[in-house]
Amino acid sequence: MTIKWFLAFTFGMGWEIQHLDIDSAYLNGKLDQQKFIRIPQGFEGDNKTHIGQLNKSLYGLAIAPMCWFKTFTTLLKNNDFRYSPREPCLFVKNVNKNKILILIYVDDIYSYQVILPN
Repeated sequence: MTIKWFLAFTFGMGWEIQHLDIDSAYLNGKLDQQKFIRIPQGFEGDNKTHIGQLNKSLYGLAIAPMCWFKTFTTLLKNNDFRYSPREPCLFVKNVNKNKILILIYVDDIYSYQVILPN
């Protein structure tokens, strides 16, 4: 519902938004727990007895979306963005008299900068 509201509100006001689709987003997520996989066929070693530990998340890993979300939102919070208590995928930052709104939806980012009159 939030993305529908965000798009309807900004378009209704005639404001322009920016959209960004993050390529390979899930590959940039940091794992916060240990995950192991079997060694794929074709790699050196016995794929039935050897395992590997993942350093980063992968597509297809159940926790990959949450790992990427936590990684990206940590970056936003470290840059003084605050998230909405009612909608944790909506972030706001005040810069002077301007506001920057960022909405995260899976691996898509929608942003708008509100420039208030002096």
